[in-house]
Amino acid sequence: MARIFIDGFETGDTGNWDGVGGVGWPSGVRIQPAPAGMSGTYSLQCGPGGQTAYVVKSMTATGTIIVSFRVRVSLWAGSSYETRLIYFRNSGTTIASIEFNPTSHFLQVHTGQSVGLLETGTYYFSQNSTYHLEVRYVPNDTTGVFQVKVNDILDIDFTGDTTSGAAEVDNIWIGSILNLGSQLYIDDVVIDDDNWIGPSRIYPLYPTGVGNSILWTPSVGSNWQTLDEVPPSDSDYTQTNAPDDLDLYSASNLPAEAVIVKSVQLSSRIYKEVASTPQNIAFAVRSGGSDYLSSDIAVADTLGVNLHNLWETNPDGDVPWTPTTVNALEIGIKSKT
Repeated sequence: MARIFIDGFETGDTGNWDGVGGVGWPSGVRIQPAPAGMSGTYSLQCGPGGQTAYVVKSMTATGTIIVSFRVRVSLWAGSSYETRLIYFRNSGTTIASIEFNPTSHFLQVHTGQSVGLLETGTYYFSQNSTYHLEVRYVPNDTTGVFQVKVNDILDIDFTGDTTSGAAEVDNIWIGSILNLGSQLYIDDVVIDDDNWIGPSRIYPLYPTGVGNSILWTPSVGSNWQTLDEVPPSDSDYTQTNAPDDLDLYSASNLPAEAVIVKSVQLSSRIYKEVASTPQNIAFAVRSGGSDYLSSDIAVADTLGVNLHNLWETNPDGDVPWTPTTVNALEIGIKSKT
């Protein structure tokens, strides 16, 4: 029971997600400069123009899901059309959803795909203002929970029948779903299956130099210089055709305002040639003078897919991260058979 996933769209693409959906892709969902109130350089833009536009994240089925993110509505749909913000789903079925009321601009929570209205909030969402939302959802037909915090203040607190069927969530959609004209921005997405998350921000750290082990071969220049482009570029790269090659890089520092670090996630755009010897990779962090690896992760033979691994605590002692330990990290990747 722990942190599942984080993304601030600082890779410059949606590669950390399991899918995108809607009319007008890629114009319907795209990475744009982060507007006021968001974090880092980029955010996710959904809409406008009547486009359904959202990103999809799959997970191991869970009976509790907490989602934290920032949202900014830059264009409201017409007064006859709601802006659907989140679908909680089990396989191909939406079991609960959150939307903006088309006239009051208050949040509403529903069972199903905006079917059974459970409760309406009282927090008014202004156009072109950024808000932090945190949702705790427990699907159950008698003892379910649907809570929504706006800027860390509880706005919706419903208990009872919260699902139109399943009692577990295994994928969510976030964006402007069936929006019919609205446009919004999403940033700082955090997904957990246990605890309230709080108003977290996600900041990118990029490779800045060589680390303790450099065993992959760059296409040009230094290894780290082939990996620091945002958005990602396939014109330069680092590669290996042997197992157990470890590449490590120094990385940029957290911003000065970072005080508490709740997790560290490594992400990489990577693919394999079908005939390559290594078929898997492990992400690596070097902390306190030792290397720590993730579990092996299979590599696809198609471009455009990001792999990632999240460490909720510092593996050097299984202790909470601090800005000091994060700033001292080397980050990297190891080829595996």
